[in-house]
Amino acid sequence: MLKAIHSQENKGESLKKANFVVERLTEMKLKEAAKVV
Repeated sequence: MLKAIHSQENKGESLKKANFVVERLTEMKLKEAAKVV
């Protein structure tokens, strides 16, 4: 039971981190694109 709850929490945290990473990568790409222009 605890493991199931814990894994669900980890999944939520993982999704948040994944979204954060995607945002960071997008920002970096935009900055790189700005440098190119």
